[in-house]
Amino acid sequence: MAVLSVTQIKDTVDGIFPLKTFCLSLALLIIALFATVGIYQIFIAEPVEDITPTGKVMATLEIAKKVEDQPIQTIVEEPKDTPKPTTDEGDTAHPLTAEDLPDATEPEPTEIVIEDSIAGLTEKTPDGFLPIVRASDGLKSFDAYKAPFKLSPETKGVISLVMVEYGLSDKLAKHALETLPAATSFVASSYSSNLQAKLSAARSKGMEVWMGIPMQGVANDTSIINMGPNTILSGLNTKENVARLNTHLGKATGYAGIAFDVKPSFDEASPDLKSLLNTVSLRGLGITQLYPKDPVISIAATQTNAPYINGDLWIDGRLTKADITNALSAIEKISLDNGHAVAVFHPSMLTAAIISEWQKSLAAKHIQLAPLTYSVHISENAPDKKEPAPVEKAEKVEEKSNDTKH
Repeated sequence: MAVLSVTQIKDTVDGIFPLKTFCLSLALLIIALFATVGIYQIFIAEPVEDITPTGKVMATLEIAKKVEDQPIQTIVEEPKDTPKPTTDEGDTAHPLTAEDLPDATEPEPTEIVIEDSIAGLTEKTPDGFLPIVRASDGLKSFDAYKAPFKLSPETKGVISLVMVEYGLSDKLAKHALETLPAATSFVASSYSSNLQAKLSAARSKGMEVWMGIPMQGVANDTSIINMGPNTILSGLNTKENVARLNTHLGKATGYAGIAFDVKPSFDEASPDLKSLLNTVSLRGLGITQLYPKDPVISIAATQTNAPYINGDLWIDGRLTKADITNALSAIEKISLDNGHAVAVFHPSMLTAAIISEWQKSLAAKHIQLAPLTYSVHISENAPDKKEPAPVEKAEKVEEKSNDTKH
């Protein structure tokens, strides 16, 4: 076998494929590739910083916290009978230190410092803290949580403004606190969120609070109105309705009484309604029926020892400036004729603005705004007011009457 020399191999390859041309082309291609990469790194690519930890503080960033919509805050004292806060393990939480307190240079609050619950006026139950008559001295919530009021000597008529559904809307609750006169009374909705804070906020501004109790009612003497969960129903017995009542009473503390605002579906002679309201009386609360001229609640309430009053007029039946203004004029006349009047309305920026302007004219008319408890006081001491008989006594009289018939 013949052995080919290098020259013969070279000549054979060159005859098939030009080797010099191939090597030169490959070299030029490699040079072009490196040149392209270099140009990209210099003119196009962003520089990469060295992120190797050095142990030095390179910069300090301030991150803004998201501002949440906060509920109404109040300045309250800790109730004397409220247990100290505890940790999850059950140990007593650490007390506040100087670092936890606000700077001394901060402005002093303008609100009145109040107690959510006065010592001895509540009992702890599965439904929350329910009002009771204080055993040591007989103090009742109706008297303890009255808003302060002083009657002027020249006053000829007193008007109690009562806003229902307080707390359902955070926005309207805040607006009412800022706009309405301090003598306004609020009926709190037990369905409100953060109810205790809202109730205490109202009291810290001198406003009186009552607890709204949802009750089954009738509209136009035909259709039945169900006011929501745990509504007092005419078809339930006393025990069942008292259990429902307690769920509402336990939502907060610091209210003077309870309020209804519908025409009830109960019969006038309902013994269950009478027993329910007697339970309210035994807890030291007042009772008000804001639905005008309702005999059902009036008959049952006046057969208890609870302070009671009925509303006179809804001033926002039609939500227009003219209609509200006319209604306020009507309530002025009622107050001058009877010595007192109870005007009821729903939360509304329009109504609050009209009332805020209207109340400026009352002094010249010798009319004074007063909390609802004061109108109850006037009503209870009216010359034609008969002393109501307790429920137990009324039942005994009825039993004697039945025995006589037999």
